[in-house]
Amino acid sequence: MNTLSRAQTGALTPTSAEDIRSHWRALLGTPRRHKLSATHHLIYQALLGRDWRRGFTPPTNTRKLANGGFAD
Repeated sequence: MNTLSRAQTGALTPTSAEDIRSHWRALLGTPRRHKLSATHHLIYQALLGRDWRRGFTPPTNTRKLANGGFAD
């Protein structure tokens, strides 16, 4: 199972998905956005019922990798 069911998502948070989105949008507009970790982004994906495993992929741009980008 790649996503949480609607029942699980509803049990985790009593607020609606739109409230979560608006709070996330407001948070990304503040200087605190630099303190967000990968965990925060994964929890956000899970609360919206999305597949959190697709949230991060390794970089594949050859130019970025050739200029010192981290491949892993």
